[in-house]
Amino acid sequence: MFLPTVKLLPRELLVQTSPIDHADWNYRPVLGKLQRVRFQLIKSILGDTVKEDLLEVGYGSGVFFPELLEHTTRISGIDIHTCEAEVQEKLKSAGIDADVRSGDVCEMPFDDNSQDIVVAVSALEYVPDIDQACLEIKRVLRDGGLAAVVTPGKSPILDAGLKLLGGEDAEENYGDRREKLLAALYRHFHVERIQRWPWPGIPWLTVYRVLRLIPKAAD
Repeated sequence: MFLPTVKLLPRELLVQTSPIDHADWNYRPVLGKLQRVRFQLIKSILGDTVKEDLLEVGYGSGVFFPELLEHTTRISGIDIHTCEAEVQEKLKSAGIDADVRSGDVCEMPFDDNSQDIVVAVSALEYVPDIDQACLEIKRVLRDGGLAAVVTPGKSPILDAGLKLLGGEDAEENYGDRREKLLAALYRHFHVERIQRWPWPGIPWLTVYRVLRLIPKAAD
């Protein structure tokens, strides 16, 4: 599968916002490819979509903002960390004007119908109440809006790679939330498009999935 290159925030501008914010991994020799492919998948599934307002859930240090600005004229972010002022300062030094806020995706400080695109890159699988997170994403999306979500597969390749290259235990990090997340996304959204990486035809070896989602109407 061909994946496009992406623009990321320079390494020297990254802020370590939490123990699980590994934005610097994008610049490691081997692990960096595994990290960057998630952003490449988002770019691929968004295609040439450009909208007025884009929100990234779990923006971390804003490492993906340079690329996301190719798809929007106004960019916002929400994350549970409290380093938003420091991140915003670093972003400004890179010429990026972003509205970044501290908060929970299950109760976002954004108005109803205020966003055209919501992006989440390996973020929702850490949320305990995934259904509520989906409802909040639907709430802030305008009519005609879309969500683009990358989720990790329950893959022996991914789990072994995280352990070997990053010292992370996938079962400890995710528990059963990887499976629950996918089910929740299907409950709340229509799947407009889905891509699996690296082998689209072998689901059990899926390292990452990227989904382009359209909100279902409320019951």
